[in-house]
Amino acid sequence: MDNPKLIVNSFASAFADAIESQNSLAINISDFDELNLYTAQAKVKGFGWLDSIPPETQYDFIVANLPIGMRREKFQIGNEEISVI
Repeated sequence: MDNPKLIVNSFASAFADAIESQNSLAINISDFDELNLYTAQAKVKGFGWLDSIPPETQYDFIVANLPIGMRREKFQIGNEEISVI
């Protein structure tokens, strides 16, 4: 069987290529090994990821490595509050 990390990375890379992504973001919150999403232009780690990116930056593709069983958190983005896993 192929390495699961390689499968996920290959899928994310192919998806980014298919949508012609120009500016992608990889968020790693999980305690498990980082997926090393090498196709992302920006990479952030931990629950403070939102503070790690410039506030006006826009991404056309975002992929996240999230822990299983995570509860939703509320974030204020501009004038809107959203719930994010």
